[in-house]
Amino acid sequence: MGCSCSKNQHESNIEALNLRIKEAIERNNPHSLEHLIKSSVDQSKSITEFSLLNDPVTTVQEIKLNPLGYALWLGRTEVFKYLHKRLGADINFMEKLFKNHGITSIDIICQQGYLEILIYYLPIYLANHKEASPQISTGESLTVDFERAAFSDVPIKSSVTAVLSACDKGYINIIDYLNTYFRNAGYVPYYLDIDYQDEHQGENCAMIACRNGNYPMIKFLYETCHANFQAKNKRNESVIQITAAGSRKNMHRDYHEIFVYLIEKVGCDATYNYEETLLLLESRATIRYIEKILGDKGIYIQKSDLEISNKIRRSQSRRLNGEELKAEEALTKDFNISKMIEDDKNDPKSILSSISLNDSKLETPFVSVIDGVS
Repeated sequence: MGCSCSKNQHESNIEALNLRIKEAIERNNPHSLEHLIKSSVDQSKSITEFSLLNDPVTTVQEIKLNPLGYALWLGRTEVFKYLHKRLGADINFMEKLFKNHGITSIDIICQQGYLEILIYYLPIYLANHKEASPQISTGESLTVDFERAAFSDVPIKSSVTAVLSACDKGYINIIDYLNTYFRNAGYVPYYLDIDYQDEHQGENCAMIACRNGNYPMIKFLYETCHANFQAKNKRNESVIQITAAGSRKNMHRDYHEIFVYLIEKVGCDATYNYEETLLLLESRATIRYIEKILGDKGIYIQKSDLEISNKIRRSQSRRLNGEELKAEEALTKDFNISKMIEDDKNDPKSILSSISLNDSKLETPFVSVIDGVS
């Protein structure tokens, strides 16, 4: 009985101590944290400094975090550096806790735009971690709600690289630092390579910036980073179609200047899949601009004509005479609808794939859906 009470008291003391450690980290007060840890060790024979520095002190979104991991999670640079340099917290324990949930410290740093921590920690991380082969994406992006993280039960799954996440968030400062850091390195880990195309959709940073309509990021990627704007995604769509799809989804943004920049400055080919581009566009100014560009290249076409011709083709393709209808019924007699739906769910879509075929504004045979990084 006494042993049980003693054990419960010890656990209660550890829990209270962990709470105080959390509070010191949240206040970004390294000296207070050091005093707390050392005084706790001095007062108890059952507590070691090593365990206080490296064992979990809290759980956020089902992820167990030790002091170093919690400081990184919150972006507390001073505490993070102090824990590592002065107190000797082991980064391997932190990374192991992250790895249990399929993420890394670099993922979190880049998604949250923690530039100061990145500057300090990137050389240390690279020296301690050999590059692993990229994993096939589940299609879910690394998106963490840090504002409500302490109250969330949703686990984190990483399916995009750290640099793609930073680009999606619009952190030019992170992209700038990574570009400068690896400029003369001769080798860039795939998860920090701006030209790496993710396994799910085949997107690189240039495509993400175009889809998001982030004009400053687009200019920075092209003019400073010399990013690849000529690549195609998994469905052979260029940045022109990707931008057109993005403009359709984010209609509150003006994409016209982006099209002009991509075609006239970057040199993207407006004639590639031009029919799909026109059918996706809604901005009259951009439609006229693309039609003029095509006309200058000997392609005389208007969006209105494309919409009419596609309506006719779709109408004709749906007409079945009596015999064709019977044949169709025979072919589909044993058709498994549930399997079809399941297969459709598992089918990786392109950036354009969220614009459904039933969209009344898009009379096109393309099944184009915007399926972006959240």
